[in-house]
Amino acid sequence: MYPRRLLSLVILAVFVIVLLFVTTLGTTPSSPVRVPTVADLSQGVKQVLALPKLPDLYTPFGPTAHKPPEQADSSDGGTKWYSDLKWLNPFSSETTLDDERALLPPLPKRQPIYTWYHPSTEPSQAEAESALLLTWRRAWYAKGFRPVVIGQPEAAKHPLFERVRKLKLDPKLEEDVYRWLAFGHMDGGILASWLAFPMTNVDDPVLAFLSRGRFYPLLKFRELAGGLVCGEGHKVNAAIVDFLDSSELDNARTLFDAISTESWQNVDAENAIAYYDIDSSYEEVRQEAEISRASGLNMLNLLITAHLHTTWQAGFPDGIAVLKPHPERMTAVMEASLRLACDLISCPISPIPSSCPPNIPNCTPCVGSISTLPLSTPPTFENSTGRFTIGCVPHPYTFTTVKHNRETIDVPFIRRETDRDSWLTATTAALLGDVLGGPQRLVLFKEAVASPFAVAHSLWVTAERAEAMQPEWLFGFNLQRAGRLSPTRDSKAFVPSIAQLAKERMLLELARETLQSGQQQPLIDSVAAWNLADFEAWRFVQAFAVRRRTEREKWETEEKRFAGAAT
Repeated sequence: MYPRRLLSLVILAVFVIVLLFVTTLGTTPSSPVRVPTVADLSQGVKQVLALPKLPDLYTPFGPTAHKPPEQADSSDGGTKWYSDLKWLNPFSSETTLDDERALLPPLPKRQPIYTWYHPSTEPSQAEAESALLLTWRRAWYAKGFRPVVIGQPEAAKHPLFERVRKLKLDPKLEEDVYRWLAFGHMDGGILASWLAFPMTNVDDPVLAFLSRGRFYPLLKFRELAGGLVCGEGHKVNAAIVDFLDSSELDNARTLFDAISTESWQNVDAENAIAYYDIDSSYEEVRQEAEISRASGLNMLNLLITAHLHTTWQAGFPDGIAVLKPHPERMTAVMEASLRLACDLISCPISPIPSSCPPNIPNCTPCVGSISTLPLSTPPTFENSTGRFTIGCVPHPYTFTTVKHNRETIDVPFIRRETDRDSWLTATTAALLGDVLGGPQRLVLFKEAVASPFAVAHSLWVTAERAEAMQPEWLFGFNLQRAGRLSPTRDSKAFVPSIAQLAKERMLLELARETLQSGQQQPLIDSVAAWNLADFEAWRFVQAFAVRRRTEREKWETEEKRFAGAAT
């Protein structure tokens, strides 16, 4: 193709030069005429050939690019993804070169946080401890950490274990030193009591410091009585050696009591961490534990869960917004999201309803059945630091059937009766108006779903999998179900009739079955092709949610064989 084009350009150049030469000869015979030389002809041809070429990208026979290599753990069932820094590109296929693979942001690294646990020999107490450990793991995991339970097996791997064992220390002091040996075996990092909980917002500066994992000195948080320490591995091992060489072993109750104060620093927790001492934090819990240690632990577990819930509520004074674009037909689609919102604004069951976390003594307890948080169903997304947003994204096929109240659709109906990317346009209308196209809207939408700020201030699910979101791991506490949908406090909310809601539910379930069976795949593909931006938004949210679940399940699989890892 290129030689033929080149030959045509050469012939054209020669023809133009010859024509100019002949014309010049016939104009003024009396004037001297300069005959072009071979060099002149050659220069003219070069100038013509210097014209810009069309990019090879647009030639139909140009070379194709290879797909990026498939990453490990990048698929689950029919959902595929590719993690890359270019995740804000509007359409994933521009980077993945795969129409079935969504482009996601790189998975954030989770900083390990360790806790020492020695199982009780009493069955009921061990069961209560395991339940409390699960609450601890959920709370830290939701804040972006990787909780790891360590114990005697890790301590026994430390080179100094035998030397410590031969000292015949007081049992409580010995267990504290074993805790440090296990911590040293893991090469340091963060060591927390399983009664120390992140009782603050996810963007708290103390949590941000801990998540970075850079601990040059050995740090102890003064308000937590040794409930949380952090340091690099060589600092931890140096502290253990300092302890073993100390002359204060007979008077020490913890490792810190016997080591030099120059080897560690006291810092403030800045009200970010709540440390619960079962024997002194709350009188009611202490009394219950005196009767039965297991019963006291169960009571404390319920109290901590309530405190985690109310602390989360305090972080969103403007309430919860459940997005409902095209409200006249989308009630069934966002029903699961509304149910979750009702659970979140409900007051948790607490054994001490008027109590506050140890780190927030002046909190406002949630008393009664429903908190005062506003619950709204706006038709469009609005970015807000004080409001938590729940969005439910339907597949274009689901959206088309439910919105148009039709059990069956076909290609002519799609092209003649439906607007393109109607869901995404409505969702982003408040921020982008109604002029911009799908690519610009997709950039804003993806940022609203998966940026670090968005992950802490919103939750996005797909309409077809909304029931499988497992919010306990996303919010960090066990939700106590409200039991029924509470009435929305948005006076502008659209309320469908009973018959219409029943029809919407039927159409939603029918769309789910159609998408799962794949029996009408050509029609489904046609709807997706007509709504490319809507489909990209749906696929992005689905892949983001599935990857998050896959990450957690992999972590649970790795930790399930260790002590206290019941789920």
